[in-house]
Amino acid sequence: MRSISYLIACPKCKAARRILADEILESAFVLCLKCYEINAVSRTEVMQVVGDNPDILE
Repeated sequence: MRSISYLIACPKCKAARRILADEILESAFVLCLKCYEINAVSRTEVMQVVGDNPDILE
């Protein structure tokens, strides 16, 4: 099964984290694994960051 994942960056420490597209319906809270900051992320923000180049996982 193939899932689309997005790479998002923490606004505080800029550490990147990969999340699955299925985990974000409209918005989600994402925990940064480096600084442990909880960030609110909306699907449109993630789409703007990624653009047309999502990573495909198999």
